[in-house]
Order: sequence, then structure tokens, then C-alpha cells
Amino acid sequence: MEMYIYRFPILELLVVLFILASFSIPILPFLARVMPEELTVVTFSSSTSSFIVTILMIVYFYRLASNISSSLISHILSMPVKRQHLFLAFVFSGILVPLALWLVSQVIALLFRIEDIRASIACLAILSYLVPQLLLGASLLLFTLLTKSRGVVLGLGIGTWIGLSMLQLLEAQIISDPSSTEIARVVASLIHPGKAFTLMYMHTSLSSKTILFEVGISTLLEFAISITILAITYVVFVRRWEPT
Repeated sequence: MEMYIYRFPILELLVVLFILASFSIPILPFLARVMPEELTVVTFSSSTSSFIVTILMIVYFYRLASNISSSLISHILSMPVKRQHLFLAFVFSGILVPLALWLVSQVIALLFRIEDIRASIACLAILSYLVPQLLLGASLLLFTLLTKSRGVVLGLGIGTWIGLSMLQLLEAQIISDPSSTEIARVVASLIHPGKAFTLMYMHTSLSSKTILFEVGISTLLEFAISITILAITYVVFVRRWEPT
């Protein structure tokens, strides 16, 4: 039983082959002329890998909900296992492993395509595309523990993916609007900082310094929201949560 909670991520390691293949997607030449090369590479290489990471998270938390329903987690909690360690196992297997695989794929893509990488732009590009996935994982973990329902977890995961895709149209409209204020762009960028990063270069006349600042702020804010959700989930699980 402990093997499931502290399992070796075999599934994720198999899927990494597909994630690493994402950097072979061809990049349109005109985008390379309007955006930093580092951002162009991350934008294209993350399209497939981000989807796979989302699927991995949904599958993991669906299985976790199944184990809660089958009383497996209840049985584990009756053993001399600290709740803190169990929570860390959930975060590691369900969130950190998929994100680590995604991160490796982006680093390899950058090293494979670019000879002289500008570290500041590359790091911001990677983080701006990573934090929405971190937020999704944190939210799925919280709702899995609160609802203990496979159906809710599955519906939430798929619904969130579809909902964010639709909200990104609103994000694009606000960012592309010349009359949008700095605050409006930052708030809109919270929908997906990575997409906002790309949109600001493609559809605005903002300076690179302004773009980097605004995307950096929205990325930090979304990271802070994700960590806050994880902290709340930790407190709920360690102090109040019961599997039945």
C-alpha cells in the first residue's frame, strides 16, 4: 500500500519520451523575428508537453480520489505514517514529477535550438508557462481532498482546461487593446502569463523592458496564489481532513 503513495513514477518516465519530442515542432520564421528566440522556442515546445502534463495530473488525482473512496488512504492513515509525509508524497507524485518532466523538456529544447541563450528571458519564458500548470495541480489536489470524488476531479480537470482555453480569448483581447492599462494587462495575464508574454510581443508596441516587467509581475502573483493554495491544502490535510 505504501508503494502506491511513494511509487516510482514509471508512467511519467515513459511519457517523457513524448514530452521531449515536443521540441521538434517547427517554429514559424516570422515569430522568430517579432519575439525573443528563447520565448519562441518555449512557446512552441510547450504546446504538446503542457497538454501531456495536464493529462498526467488529472490521471494521478483521479487515481488518488479512487484510493480515498476505496478506503486505501484511510488504511494508510491508520498506520504509523505522518500526514506531513503523505501530503508531500501527493505533491511530489502528482505535481512536482510532471512539472519536472516538463521543465527538462524545455531546457533541452532551448539547448538544442539556441547557441547563445539569454538566461533572464529563457527563465521568465519557462516560469511564465510553468506557473499555470502549478496552479492547476495545486487546485486539483485541494479539490480532490475536499470532494473525495473521482467524477468531480475528472470534471474539474477537463473543465479547467476548456475554461482556460476560452478565457485566453479574453486575455488576448485585453492585452491587444491599445487602451488597456498596465494593471489591466497584468490582471489579464494571470489567466496564463506565458500566453500573455507571447501576445505582448506579437500584438503590442510595448518595449521589451515593459513586457518583461509586466509578465514578471503576473508570473510572481500566480506563483504566490499557487503556493497559497498548497499551504491551505496542507493545513486542511494535516489538521482537519478525514478520508470518510
